[in-house]
Amino acid sequence: MKFEKLRDEFIVYLRDIRNYSPCTLDAYKRCLKFFFSYTGSLSPSLLKIEHVWEYRSYMMKKKYHPNTIHYHLIGIRAFLKFCKIKGIKILDFERVDVGRRVREQVEYLTPDEIERLLCAVEVNSVKDLRDKAMIELLCSSGMRISEMLRLNRQDVNEDNLTKRYFPIIGKGRKRRLAFINLRTADALRRYLAFRLDKEEPLFINHFYRSEPGESRRRLGRDGFKLVLRYYAKKAGITEKIVTAHTLRHSFATTLLKKGTDLYTIKELLGHTFITSTQIYLHVENKDLQRAHDKAFN
Repeated sequence: MKFEKLRDEFIVYLRDIRNYSPCTLDAYKRCLKFFFSYTGSLSPSLLKIEHVWEYRSYMMKKKYHPNTIHYHLIGIRAFLKFCKIKGIKILDFERVDVGRRVREQVEYLTPDEIERLLCAVEVNSVKDLRDKAMIELLCSSGMRISEMLRLNRQDVNEDNLTKRYFPIIGKGRKRRLAFINLRTADALRRYLAFRLDKEEPLFINHFYRSEPGESRRRLGRDGFKLVLRYYAKKAGITEKIVTAHTLRHSFATTLLKKGTDLYTIKELLGHTFITSTQIYLHVENKDLQRAHDKAFN
């Protein structure tokens, strides 16, 4: 069987059976595309463990980040496991050692930096109102960028804005509630009040010139990255790389510093396992160490 057909069946399996998110599916597609481009026209049935080792060496020579290499190997291993489930004679997935993911230091913004970022948005147009609402939303809810960009106008109707929470769909198509503060609810109301279109997406590309009868495009990840990068620079936050995930980290870190227990933070972030939330413990540990040093040194 050709690689393309196997890959497509694998992606359908991940989507329909494993409930993987569109972003995860795209990541697996890219991993397999790069790997089988590297191996050339080699049939999957002729794949050997040496090909995987050579590919890992190739990525290391190209100075790929260790976690990127780790994710590529996870994608290859998952694909091989799927082939085994289908009864296809192929390299045993258990022979692919994916190694360990490198635990990186969590980058987050201080309360002062968050306030500067929010104040950097000067509202003079509907686009500015959109930018303000998006940044406020991420800072107060801790949701992922993919979760935010999937929102539709009906998700934040007046009833939900009054309650200050609404359902969202997270990783693995799992539903949870996203909670917002009064400031975010107000920012969303102001943005929606100036929206003259009838488009379904909550956040749209206001620069996109649509033809009569054509829908405006939902704002994409790259579009939001440009927006956030612009306001971070405007706020003078230049020593940190500010991304949507930075705001998510900031949300969790603020909760932890305020004394919120780890299991509550886990639920608010939509983590499946508590181990995913434990990366924020080092922040608390640093504060404890400073307190200890101040008292005993």
